[in-house]
Amino acid sequence: MVLHTLFLISLNIKRDPPTVTTGTNNPPAALADDPAATEPIQPTDEHIRELLADESRYVAMRSPEAQVAQVERNLDALNKIDGASVRQMAEAIESAMGVQKNGRKYEPDPAATGSFDHETALLYDIAPHTLDDGSPGYRYTLVDKDGRSMTYDTSAGEMTKADLNAARIFDMARQNPQLKPLLDSVRKILDAKAGDITTEDTESTEKTESRR
Repeated sequence: MVLHTLFLISLNIKRDPPTVTTGTNNPPAALADDPAATEPIQPTDEHIRELLADESRYVAMRSPEAQVAQVERNLDALNKIDGASVRQMAEAIESAMGVQKNGRKYEPDPAATGSFDHETALLYDIAPHTLDDGSPGYRYTLVDKDGRSMTYDTSAGEMTKADLNAARIFDMARQNPQLKPLLDSVRKILDAKAGDITTEDTESTEKTESRR
């Protein structure tokens, strides 16, 4: 999961990069509580890509449910990191992973007009929603490159495990402002087609595309 990889980096980037031994079941050391961690370092794009590759080897050994649970457990640690530092790190990761500042909008723009562009649609949110018949469901929100948005609803029974995990992540981001920049980075990386560290997020996006 790209999100978990970015999350681990946000915790570990506070000082010199950790030594990661591949082929082990031990996760990289979390450094957020290290008293020696003071000012964030300025990592190079190559350093960030190396960290992503190393972290993804550990992430690949965990089930999607375990990955989401790990994010939940680490929220307190993330909240101890200055918000500006989290945003700075998110921007650095985006740059390293090929996200271009080309004017593409990633959030709905109330002023946007015209028809929704399905070709540039990107998942913006998944939230619990009561369906017209009163049954529980979820509402998906998509946004195109110009900020136009569209929604569609699905019943709770139609949600797969991957859908429910994604919904949990979006719910955590709504409640935790520190997590939101990292989730936004994931969406931008996927849009730039640079988020192929693992395939899970890409497959989830393709599933969303197929529902239109």
